[in-house]
Amino acid sequence: MTVASSKAIAVTTHGASDPVVRLAITPTPAHVRTARLVAVAAAREFGADSQLLEEIKLAVSEACTHAIAATRGRDCRDLVGLSISLDGAGEQARITLVVSDHGPYPHADADLASGAQQLAAAGGGASPDASLLLTGMIDDVEIGPGAGGVGTVIRASWPTGAAGQP
Repeated sequence: MTVASSKAIAVTTHGASDPVVRLAITPTPAHVRTARLVAVAAAREFGADSQLLEEIKLAVSEACTHAIAATRGRDCRDLVGLSISLDGAGEQARITLVVSDHGPYPHADADLASGAQQLAAAGGGASPDASLLLTGMIDDVEIGPGAGGVGTVIRASWPTGAAGQP
């Protein structure tokens, strides 16, 4: 297992027997790029093709932006969590992305739109409802409340060989 951390970012990786990469970032737009880079590097190691890498990059951007916007303007300093893992093997292998936050659930309120607009103005590129984009672009995606009803968990999964196409 490898662990690297700073005040704002922590990355944990496990060996080949447990192919998962976990990342925790402070809820600021500056760390969305780092989340994309880490997720794409892991997906590449898990065997994703170039088309799938682009889809994962966009999904990470939208999911992390959604998580950051949900906590923006609220007194929430908890980290945004991201994990990317390889589940299964061979023809059944899937790459699974999970992004979680500790903002209120559901996010379908005016505060989310306001947070997303602030994030976009800061260069985060948020849309007021990233969940609509995520559910529209990914065949296997779930968006629901976090543990104990706190926060949101976005879980997406793709076959390793073709971008979202079985």
